[in-house]
Amino acid sequence: MTEINQFTPGDEVFTANGQKVVYVAESAGFFVVNPVYHRQGWDEECDDEDDTFISGVITVDAIFRTAPVEVFDGRILELDAKVKLLRERITALQTEQQWREADRKALITKISQNEALHDLEAFIEGKIEWFTTNQCGRIAVHSKDELLQVKSDYAYRVTNERKLLSLFGGANGDLLWKINDYKDGSGSWTEVYPFITRESAVEKAATLIADVFARWNDDKKKDGYLESAAYAAEKLGLEVPEEVSSHLKAQTVRIAKGAADKAKQEYEEKLARLQALETGVTKQ
Repeated sequence: MTEINQFTPGDEVFTANGQKVVYVAESAGFFVVNPVYHRQGWDEECDDEDDTFISGVITVDAIFRTAPVEVFDGRILELDAKVKLLRERITALQTEQQWREADRKALITKISQNEALHDLEAFIEGKIEWFTTNQCGRIAVHSKDELLQVKSDYAYRVTNERKLLSLFGGANGDLLWKINDYKDGSGSWTEVYPFITRESAVEKAATLIADVFARWNDDKKKDGYLESAAYAAEKLGLEVPEEVSSHLKAQTVRIAKGAADKAKQEYEEKLARLQALETGVTKQ
């Protein structure tokens, strides 16, 4: 229902929802009005103190001299506009963060495909506790403290020095960790593989040992590291193939027999010289 007061064109009145409008005319039981809007900070540099403007005409079924509900303050509208901008900014930042996270995951996936970098994050965070070493076929598993501690040349000397651990790379993209005997890199280098757990280190050692066995199985002449690999397997509680074990036992017997034959020959030669000396005969 409309107030009894009569309205004159140009009067500022209010709609039922509290919107300020300018009365234009009454037509067929409806009221023709011009809505009044705030600029909401569209032109912050404008010196005009009047921050309102009138839009085109609309029709409403009721108007009031005073607002029947609380009139929206222009500052609230301005804050709403700022909230909208902030929400848009948040959405943009979230989208950017999603792209960054996707790029990070893609990089980690790519890095993890390289065996030398599969635990790179753990290495940076100091979570590496175990290493598998391969020094000329001598394969072993060591704790971090055991491996990195520099061994003194003198039994009475205690040192807190740590060995130099470095990542080596080739032109073809291959990467490999190596550790030096000393902190300045002046000693010999040993191939190493870093791991978080001992179980993972033992698994790598088992793979390296199996590779040695496989190479020997393909070519029986390639047994240079076979004995070292078998020793490492036994020390880690890994199974040594029967064929490898039999070959090494036969090799041990053959070496021992050769040493015994050589010792026997040397003994017989020295005995002959002794007998010759005892009888006064010089053996040519």
